[in-house]
Amino acid sequence: FRLLRTAMQVRGGARRAQVILVTSPVGGEGKSTVAAQLASAFAWQQSRVLLVEADFRSANAVGVAGASGDGLSGELYGGRGTGAGEGVRRDAAMPNLAVLPRGTVPEFPTELLGAARMRELMATWRREYDYIVMDGPAYLPVADAAVLAQQADAALLVLRERQTLRGDALQSFDLLKRQMPEDAEIGVVLNGAAARKRGRAYAMAS
Repeated sequence: FRLLRTAMQVRGGARRAQVILVTSPVGGEGKSTVAAQLASAFAWQQSRVLLVEADFRSANAVGVAGASGDGLSGELYGGRGTGAGEGVRRDAAMPNLAVLPRGTVPEFPTELLGAARMRELMATWRREYDYIVMDGPAYLPVADAAVLAQQADAALLVLRERQTLRGDALQSFDLLKRQMPEDAEIGVVLNGAAARKRGRAYAMAS
């Protein structure tokens, strides 16, 4: 993950990859682990990092948010100001890393993530943190990740060897290229690769 961090930092785009979306084609490829480990790698480098749990579609997502609530859903409903205060969790062992949990699951995640409130939060996070790592939902089943991709500087598409279908991987990559900002870049992480392939487990494309 330190190598992955370095790859993100030396990207050839016109601007620094400050907001990084981590997603996968259909789920179960290990994207949340990649997001958490990448955020930790940035934090170990003394960067100010916010890990945002933005996947409202995972199997253990339950409940419907009301007018207020904790975590990201509460912030999107306008409940707690900047999104960088009371709802954020910190670990004394890694003070540079802040985690914003997803909170209660909203009824319409795509609309909420695409609303003006999310853009306001993103602007605030860009001022307060060096890196914002978004643990997003799977790309193909719903439009949530596509909405987040429009606000990201770079994306990591996590694939799992012997599980992710080639067609799903190609479709996700093509959609990311078309839906992200023009100067954004896309990284591909091959998870669960055999040791002999470890040296080829990451690639970056413009």
